[in-house]
Amino acid sequence: MGLKESLKKLQENELKYGKVSLKREVKKELTKIKNIKVLDKKCTMCGEKAKYAIKGSNEWYCKHCAIEYFGDLTSLTKVQEKSKTKNKSDLRKIYVITGNNKKFEEINSIIPFTEQLNIDLIEIQEVNPAKIIEAKILEARKHFKGEFIVEDTSLSIDCLNGLPGPLIKWFLEKLGVDGIYNITIKLHDPQNINQGIIGKATARTMIGYSDKKGKIMIFEGTLEGSIIKPKVKTDFGWDPIFKPKGYDKSFGEMTREEKNLISMRRIALEKLKIYLKIQEITKKSNNKTSRK
Repeated sequence: MGLKESLKKLQENELKYGKVSLKREVKKELTKIKNIKVLDKKCTMCGEKAKYAIKGSNEWYCKHCAIEYFGDLTSLTKVQEKSKTKNKSDLRKIYVITGNNKKFEEINSIIPFTEQLNIDLIEIQEVNPAKIIEAKILEARKHFKGEFIVEDTSLSIDCLNGLPGPLIKWFLEKLGVDGIYNITIKLHDPQNINQGIIGKATARTMIGYSDKKGKIMIFEGTLEGSIIKPKVKTDFGWDPIFKPKGYDKSFGEMTREEKNLISMRRIALEKLKIYLKIQEITKKSNNKTSRK
């Protein structure tokens, strides 16, 4: 199920929790930063911290100089300072249990209120990523009782009957990206050559979330693509050989920002964000009902 379909389904479920529009709430959260002009300028006159600006201009003034120069403030725009008070989302922390710093950086760029927790978890060897995630969560609970997420990312290649899948780590360790590409070349479906596809593949990320009460939710993000000859070298897994469908560059050739916009990890994390938003709306709605 794609992100749009998941959002639609979650919106339908949200209707029974009250009249709040999830779509509006999510949009508001995503655009909040665009509606705030962060104060980072100095007064043109005295060099003190500026609080007002001329509309459509780069001229900035403190309140004292603005009144002295213009007589009043009606022709100026007040600039909002970044709030120093913390709201609930600022205080909230969801721990990401991983020893991979680059994975955490990618997750944190999508869900900012996360913090890395480096715990060495015992991982089962299994081709079903959902079973791996469930086992990871149960193992993590032995070490940590708070709100956390665990993650598993896999790469399934059609001509290898879905391998390496979640075993990609071991394939990379023994073969490297060049070895995986060479195997794909030898076993690829000849019919795909006419379409310019050497090896059809699916990148998949499974996010396992456990709340403070131990409730488990699993979110999946998938991205179709193909295996290509590596053109760059990176220290981030199989990025150099996976080219997403509809793009002319591999993950390895993309900037971090480009990759984060379309990655399977982002799709899974966006689903988690929607779920967390629904939980927040539900809690607020229940609190209002209980007060009536």
